[in-house]
Amino acid sequence: MNASDGRVFTIHRDERNKRQHITIGWATSKVTMHPNENFKFLYPKLWAQYYGESRLQPHELHVGLYGLILSAGWKTGLYPMLQKDFGPLNANAVLDYAMFSIRHRADSTDLMKDEMAQQLLFSDSLRSDSWYSDFFE
Repeated sequence: MNASDGRVFTIHRDERNKRQHITIGWATSKVTMHPNENFKFLYPKLWAQYYGESRLQPHELHVGLYGLILSAGWKTGLYPMLQKDFGPLNANAVLDYAMFSIRHRADSTDLMKDEMAQQLLFSDSLRSDSWYSDFFE
């Protein structure tokens, strides 16, 4: 385990017999870890024993765009105005849509659920694309 950043790794030799660290997860305590896809690939029997076919939720959550939009929304007065005019649930959904549109330079919500899975959201969960279609009519 790398004590500075919590990475759990194994050491393998590559085709040139050079040592290579492969990160297999992130430490959650001194004796447990949150495994990643490398763990699943290198140790499929252990993965199946503990996790079966279900997938683990990603351990990363990206907050940069959320922070940027929240800051801009407060400084311009847009966020409180949206909250007042549309209510908290709808205003947060609109800001989630804005983040998706900025991030992917797209206005179609077909890919929104997959593309925003690791982004910090204003809403507690993403709305369906039909919800957005109805809302923006």
